Amino acid sequence: MISHTRSHVVATALAALAASSALLFGQRPTIGNAVRPFVKVDAPLVALTHVRVIDGTGAPARDNQTLLIRNGVIAAVGSNVTVPPDAQVIDATGKSVLPGLVMLHEHLYYPTGPNVYGQLGLSFTRLYLAGGVTTMRTGGNVNGFMDITLAQRAAALEIAAPAIDPRSKMPTRSFPPSPRS
Repeated sequence: MISHTRSHVVATALAALAASSALLFGQRPTIGNAVRPFVKVDAPLVALTHVRVIDGTGAPARDNQTLLIRNGVIAAVGSNVTVPPDAQVIDATGKSVLPGLVMLHEHLYYPTGPNVYGQLGLSFTRLYLAGGVTTMRTGGNVNGFMDITLAQRAAALEIAAPAIDPRSKMPTRSFPPSPRS
């Protein structure tokens, strides 16, 4: 079981990584009010010191590392990383970090009876994020609108959620033939 403090370290790293979409343009993302309660550290430069790094490649974990996060993106990892004086430093002794999990067929609903499904997307996306998922592709639902809406809101940092690639059944209707066919 993950301790409360360890959860905060992992949540901090995940929140920083999840914010990276706006960083493609060199900007720090603006965190929405609905996400704010889930963010413990909101600083442009964060250094996790004395952390164990599990890189996900199968290599042994590396102890006593420094992980530097600049504007939500990992800028450096290693045992000889210089921590800038303006960084917010978090001593992560005894804690571990690992890459965010990518899930490829996830549903945001729950069957509650024969042909009855509870649409629990907002709750499910928070649970996925709490479990370390930073990116997910949904497996679809009855109409797809919930998945699409949640993906848009997650991308805008309006909700606490992983990055979502929504997949759903297309509505039944005829489309004109493609000019390329």
